[in-house]
Amino acid sequence: MKFLPTLFFSFITLLAFSQKNETAETAIRRNIADFSKNLVAGNIDGLLAAYTDDAKIFPHGRDILQGHDLRSYWTPPADRKSRTSYHRILPEEIKILGNEAYDWGYYEGKTLGEDGRETEWKGKYVIIWKEVEEGVWKIYLDIWNRVPLEFIAPADCMKKIIAMDDSLGTIRNHACETVSLAETIRNYAASLQKLDFSSCPPSFATAFEKHRQAWLAMIPLAEKYPKLRGEMHDLFDQLKAGEDAAVFGPLLDAIWATWAEVELAMKQ
Repeated sequence: MKFLPTLFFSFITLLAFSQKNETAETAIRRNIADFSKNLVAGNIDGLLAAYTDDAKIFPHGRDILQGHDLRSYWTPPADRKSRTSYHRILPEEIKILGNEAYDWGYYEGKTLGEDGRETEWKGKYVIIWKEVEEGVWKIYLDIWNRVPLEFIAPADCMKKIIAMDDSLGTIRNHACETVSLAETIRNYAASLQKLDFSSCPPSFATAFEKHRQAWLAMIPLAEKYPKLRGEMHDLFDQLKAGEDAAVFGPLLDAIWATWAEVELAMKQ
């Protein structure tokens, strides 16, 4: 069993690599938290210590800054009465690539004005990190810009749409107990069309529209049964066993197939 030493060595190497990445991510998360603390505390030296000697920052609406310009940027004017009272960085992903890494996500904060009122703000960012020495990670590139307060992250937009569809689906499933199946589907599709997909990924919005169209394609068949009443799944079972089963089957398959596309778009 001569391969055992090699296998053991490979396992130890993989374990060490995994532990190093985990340690690196922990260090980066700690640096992110410290950055927010120093910003709120007005600790300019602490902020600048987070950057490499050759770091560049890309502030919203400004030129790329480096060198002494970093201190100038982060140092507030002497006569400024407002200050940052809250700051938090929310990374969506941290990826370690050897002695370099990147993370991206959103940030949020509040500014306390001279009149005692707080103004909220938020934005998105990308940071490139460098390991300047063993276990010491610093920011090499810092890129950020603001987003409107009403901004909804793409993932949150999709979750909101799914939650709304779940509620609309419950109404749909029982609406046909009192109105026709065709009217139920038409009302459901109309409600879906009113949902706000503006902050969702385009692929998700496209997939959902295909799903909506699959429901609309069911209407001509449903109109053949204007007096059919009952919970939707029960009605579908009747149609599946009825004389129009050959027509109903592909229509129902299309609804499920397009829903699978919606779920796939959520994972991308």
